[in-house]
Amino acid sequence: MKAYLSSLLVSVLLALAAPAFSQEWSEGFEGGVGSVSSYHADAPTVAPVAAEGDAAEGKQFLRTALPGKRALEGVRIRATGLEGGRLATVTAKVRGKGEVWLCLLGRNGWLYAPQTQRLTGQWQKISLSKVIPAADSTLGIHFLSKTVQTDAVFEVDDIRVTQAPAPKVYDAEV
Repeated sequence: MKAYLSSLLVSVLLALAAPAFSQEWSEGFEGGVGSVSSYHADAPTVAPVAAEGDAAEGKQFLRTALPGKRALEGVRIRATGLEGGRLATVTAKVRGKGEVWLCLLGRNGWLYAPQTQRLTGQWQKISLSKVIPAADSTLGIHFLSKTVQTDAVFEVDDIRVTQAPAPKVYDAEV
């Protein structure tokens, strides 16, 4: 009985000591498109759909066909519940037709992948890392066309945001 109470006490204390923020955020589109929206609010916009079939993970993935009328067409999603002041690495699995450009947006501005990724019929992993400002807890994740692309189709699955451990702070006397 004492061992049970001790382990219960330890687990309660660990739960209370855990940070209020998640160290990982993920979206696999198993519940539909969720909060995914077109990057452009004005027409022509893209219509993201949850497609079933050969998903990278699970049964569903995000599919969006670009209108091919202007640059920067695509979709965006916001990762929430993150801890500010830490490095966040975004990874996603992509395939389709055309070239996708992974871009991240936080309170401290945009970060663009140095190059676009040519899409094929096979799932491939892309990633980009950005420091989230201390006062922020969200990160905008954008899958965009850098140039006008006719007949482009973006398929996205298994988006993950993994945060680096919080930096260690040491007491110092001066």
